[in-house]
Amino acid sequence: REPGEDVGTYEIYVEPDEDCVVDVVTKEVAGTLTITPAPLTVRTGSNAGQYTGSPITESTASITGFKFEDTATVTATGSQTEIGASKNTYRIDWGETNPENYTIIENLGTLTVYPVRPSESARRSQIPLTGVENSNRIQQLWKLLRNRKDH
Repeated sequence: REPGEDVGTYEIYVEPDEDCVVDVVTKEVAGTLTITPAPLTVRTGSNAGQYTGSPITESTASITGFKFEDTATVTATGSQTEIGASKNTYRIDWGETNPENYTIIENLGTLTVYPVRPSESARRSQIPLTGVENSNRIQQLWKLLRNRKDH
């Protein structure tokens, strides 16, 4: 980059060109030029699934809004293993680009792990269905289930 293209405040001084012929009065002027950071938008993807003990991830990531020939690489780094949700975080490799020339606007996806819901047949297989010794237990369980549905 040329001096004066990075973020910062620069003194400027303008004086009339002696060869300039105009019918106006010209004078020397001093002042400052302030360059503020440009906005960059970082987006990451979302993903969800049932709990398996393995992490939920999503590799989709993008970064937009660069000025001049600036570039950088963004990588999604988020991970969610336990039941719950978290933002899909990221890492930026700035390379030759000066990160102070930019402010980051985040549009982050969500990684969500849901609890495992057993199937109806799996729930039924967990209740012993044979034997006189279990009949009272089965009746108690059915009463509990009916009471839960009523509430």
